[in-house]
Amino acid sequence: MKKILSFVLFILTLVISKNVSAQGSDCNTADPFCTGTTYTFPSSTSTTAPVGPNYGCLGSEPNPAFYYVQIATPGTLVIDISQADAAGSAHDVDFICWGPFTSPAAGCASGLTGSAVDCSYSASASETCTIPSAAVGDIYILMLTNFSNVPADITFASNASSTATTNCTILCNMTGITTVVGACNPATNTYTLSGVINYTTPPSTGTLTVTNSCSGVTQVFNAPFAATSTAYSLAGLPANGLGCTVTAVFSADPLCTFTQTFTAAPSCSVLCNISGITATPTACNSATQQYDVSGSVTFINAPTTGTLTITNSCGGTPVVLNAPFTSPAAYSFTGLTANSATCSITAVFSAAPACTFTQTYSAPAPCPVLCAISALTATPSACDPATNNYTVTGSITFVNAPSTGTLIVTNSCGGTTQTFNAPFASPLAYSLSGLTSNGASCSITAVFSANPTCTATQAYTAPPSCSTCPVTAGNNGPLCAGQTLNLTATALAGATYSWTGPAGFSSTLQNPTITNITPAMAGNYVVTITTTAPACIASSSTTFVINPNPTIVTCGDVSMFIGNPASIYANGGTTYSWTPAADLGCATCDTTTANPTQTTVYCVTATNSNGCIDSTCLTVNVVLPCPSNRTMETPNAFSPNGDGINDKFCLDGWDDCISHFEIFIFDRWGTKVFESTDPSFCWDGIVNGKILDPAVFVYFIKATYEIEGASPSLPKGKTGVTKKGNVSLVR
Repeated sequence: MKKILSFVLFILTLVISKNVSAQGSDCNTADPFCTGTTYTFPSSTSTTAPVGPNYGCLGSEPNPAFYYVQIATPGTLVIDISQADAAGSAHDVDFICWGPFTSPAAGCASGLTGSAVDCSYSASASETCTIPSAAVGDIYILMLTNFSNVPADITFASNASSTATTNCTILCNMTGITTVVGACNPATNTYTLSGVINYTTPPSTGTLTVTNSCSGVTQVFNAPFAATSTAYSLAGLPANGLGCTVTAVFSADPLCTFTQTFTAAPSCSVLCNISGITATPTACNSATQQYDVSGSVTFINAPTTGTLTITNSCGGTPVVLNAPFTSPAAYSFTGLTANSATCSITAVFSAAPACTFTQTYSAPAPCPVLCAISALTATPSACDPATNNYTVTGSITFVNAPSTGTLIVTNSCGGTTQTFNAPFASPLAYSLSGLTSNGASCSITAVFSANPTCTATQAYTAPPSCSTCPVTAGNNGPLCAGQTLNLTATALAGATYSWTGPAGFSSTLQNPTITNITPAMAGNYVVTITTTAPACIASSSTTFVINPNPTIVTCGDVSMFIGNPASIYANGGTTYSWTPAADLGCATCDTTTANPTQTTVYCVTATNSNGCIDSTCLTVNVVLPCPSNRTMETPNAFSPNGDGINDKFCLDGWDDCISHFEIFIFDRWGTKVFESTDPSFCWDGIVNGKILDPAVFVYFIKATYEIEGASPSLPKGKTGVTKKGNVSLVR
């Protein structure tokens, strides 16, 4: 423990970061402790003590942990406190102690606004709290904090020099566990262990966990707990007659635990048993008036030989499974009549006929017979040279046709629609003529107007053109994305042109163009030419290929210390061009070095073997590193006389690479006259609007200084800085 001497109230900043694990974060959640026990808990991070209490000498109160103790015999109680991380490195710990109080509740009700019994805010990792003249029954409240804000453990215990002792009956105590061993279940060869856990003063947080040594079965109870006992039950324990133990422990107080021995139930024979059968029927199939049913058979201790036979009382081929058997065993029955009957699934092992089970289910009701077109044919004729046309014929086969309305037959490639009126007789023949011979993909669709869902479609291919006006289509591909596609067709006097193609393309030009092409525009383009004298129609197609652009992969954004070149690269092309070329080791290489003096965006353009290009950019961030050593000077005097020279007390060069900073200034009587957390502060010698007389003042500084790693991508280190000294105010 460090005490600030003479007129100075000590001041050192504490920033702690600890994850509280069952330690109270305020007075009302304080945990009890007693002498004779060493307490270790993980210190928390990024928490703050509640506002209100008088924190005495503590300049900051981060990450608190509250405890209380009751005096059993009078005298002096000395408590040792320390903090270290898992690697053994020591870290700053501080404390304050209030009391005496008549009870913990009375202490918290007081708001802890009175003076502290003892307090320390030093930079030490080891502290000593001394409570003098402690009387029997007195309650003292202790708050511990972790300044370093790093994961660590705080340890505290009474010192051997203590003459006072404390009351340990305020702590949790587990007094016993009863054990009731249930009978063995022959179906599973397991039993249940039950009983009651007896205790006093259970923790207010955490869990109560019950485990046993003979299996992994565990039961967990959450706070709040019953005042004196909790009933437990562990099911599914193996029946083997072995000696076992059952253990209960509170997570918030691991010392509050109890273990009781017991003997497991003896083993009982396990018989073959089918525990259940699932049966899930499908819906009725309107076309066949049938359904399927499937499910699984679940069992234990099946015979090692023979068969498992599964039958259905409503028909279907029995399912026969051979040994060895695995539970659950799947089955299915198909082609069953949908008649609303009550059916049953039965499973039986041939080697153990008594091991059987039956499950009932209901068959689905018969389903209505709906209109359905079961067949639609489409046969195109040959091309007629006189007209360049053809005819497509076929038949429509259907069941349960509507009694009204029409049956409409259409062709996706044009032509006249054919309509048939009710009543309808299946099969029904149709014929669609006057269709253009162009080799196109076409389809015939038949639909009943009175039941639009009763429809069918049949695809076919039109015959190629047989006209005397042939046409040839072409293109200037292959091309790269973004270039211009030129389509060409044979020139014919008096002809009209009709183009179709991917992505909804259409045109009536003889030689259309498409600018800024994309991959979606690749594919087959068809041109149809029409003349009137002589009358003819002819079509031709051309396939356009688009080459892919390169896919550029770069190293992404990088960071470098100024003067230390960064390596950057790209791949995905065959040639490369970097811009801007300044400060680059090679502007046409896939891998190069960049050495800019300020953060710069570099863009690379890549060309692949097809001559297609693409580009992307990355950023080289230039970092000014924090120096690894420096002299943090503090002035020893300032003269706030308004002459513009040394009028304020400032710390030059402290404002960079500082992640935490605190300064406190005291007059010679120990009164704090100034404080700041800004390393760029300046004090003008004025307090509460009053200009102070010349005097000597004491300052205390506590800061965390960051040191850059070997490269910008490596984490920064941290160094703690503490300084104290005098500064003179002169006029």
